Formats: sequence, structure tokens, C-alpha cells
Amino acid sequence: IIRGIRNVRAEYKVDPGRRIQATIAAGDRLELFHSQSAIVAALARVAEDGLVISDTAEPLPQAAVVVTADVTVYLPLAGMVDLDAERERLGREISETERELTHAEKLLGNESFMGKAPAEVVERERAKAAQSAEKLDQLRQRLSDLSQ
Repeated sequence: IIRGIRNVRAEYKVDPGRRIQATIAAGDRLELFHSQSAIVAALARVAEDGLVISDTAEPLPQAAVVVTADVTVYLPLAGMVDLDAERERLGREISETERELTHAEKLLGNESFMGKAPAEVVERERAKAAQSAEKLDQLRQRLSDLSQ
């Protein structure tokens, strides 16, 4: 859970000193999370007064979700980032990633390149294209999460 929250903070480039809100749907581990709430808050940089722990929770709109085993954590994005600035930043990153993907696909579609390039160079371009496509999907999903 701590690692998942930290990963979300890093993905959204949340200031390390900023305390965020979190809702934990702890299920059968409710008592454990209640007893360890101060530790969770300290390690994940969650505001103690902004940490809600219950056995179940309704999915929150515009929230990042961390799922581990039978525990789900909702992190409201409005408390972590400036939503408009994040949408703009994601738009720029999507455009850049689309350009990278288009370039890699263009090279891989070029008969001359494919015929003359060493196998390791072709494989590197295929890996770049796959990585760009995966990154593009993730960025689009994050943008979609912000728009809900």
C-alpha cells in the first residue's frame, strides 16, 4: 500500500513535502489499518486528518486507485495536483509520445531501413515502438481519469 501510494505520488509529480488525502477500503484488515494509521500516514506522506479508513468505500471520481490484494486505496487527484495544469502537461507528453511512436513506426515500415539495418537496431526500434505505445496508453488513461 505504501509503495503504491508513493508510486502514484511520483507518477503525478506531487511535491514530496505535500501531505495528500487518502481513503482506504481495508476489508478484513480494517483493525490492522486503524492500529497502524499513523505509520501509514507518515510513510506515504498522507495527512493524518485526511486519512479515511473503512471496510468498504465507493470509488471516488477523479482519483488515482491503488489495489493490493483485498485492500483498495483512493487518492483524490484534486488534492494532489492542479488538475488544469496536469491536463495540459499530460497533453504535451501525449503529443511528444505520439511523435516518438510515429517516428519508430515510420522506420519500421521503411523497406530500405528494414533491409539494411542490423538486426539489433531493428529490434531496438521495435522495443522503442512498443514502449511508446504502452506509455501512450498509460498517459491517455491518466488524462481520462482527470476528466471524469
